[in-house]
Amino acid sequence: MVLSFPVYSGEFFATEYIHSVQLCPVVDLYCVTGKSLRLWEERTQSTNAGLPTEAPPNGRFLHQAPWYRYIGGGRTFRSIRLRVGDKETGRNVLILPSRRRVELYGLFAGELLTLRVR
Repeated sequence: MVLSFPVYSGEFFATEYIHSVQLCPVVDLYCVTGKSLRLWEERTQSTNAGLPTEAPPNGRFLHQAPWYRYIGGGRTFRSIRLRVGDKETGRNVLILPSRRRVELYGLFAGELLTLRVR
């Protein structure tokens, strides 16, 4: 384990990064539900290559410039794999429930991290 932070069922954390093809910001908001992570919302500033283009099943889509918001859908994960870039590509950031920002690209550039609830 390289990083640990307290999080309780019902709390949120987020990942931010720059999309590798579109070079636009992406924000993924996760809710902790028991031992799982639920993708609560994904925000992008483009709908091109490799990015969502429509609402997830049982979810909804909102456009609030400059963000395209894909909310809900109920996708849950036991773990999430996060490929970390550097300050030029990726600029991955983890936003903790406390709103503290952890610049993953400065700590773990080039690494593949696994996020999970213990």
